[in-house]
Amino acid sequence: MAGSRELAIQIDEFQALVNLGRAELEQAYGGGQWPRLSEFFGAQLRGADVPAPASASEFADTVQLLGENRKAWGQRLGSIVIDLHDEELAARAAGAKQALEEFIRQCPWAYLRESAQEMRRVSSTF
Repeated sequence: MAGSRELAIQIDEFQALVNLGRAELEQAYGGGQWPRLSEFFGAQLRGADVPAPASASEFADTVQLLGENRKAWGQRLGSIVIDLHDEELAARAAGAKQALEEFIRQCPWAYLRESAQEMRRVSSTF
């Protein structure tokens, strides 16, 4: 469980940065955040090479872009989960099953893929 606790801390730290305004993000650049973020991105982003930012502006751009990307993938997974549990429309649930499989194949964020795989495992629709 130590690994999942550490992951939760890393996710929270990343989200705290994402929630900062642009000026605050640029100020955070010199605070030694990058090595920990780089480790998190390396472990979580399938097939992505996130180069170290060369400036405070690049740091802010990177955090904002990856924050938006993570949010979009999280929203997509949430929508699929809702569709999976919509028992009134069997055709929609079947489509959601297919969407979940596609999500698992495409999502670059490891912890979101793992959540989707767990949903697939425990879902009564499968």
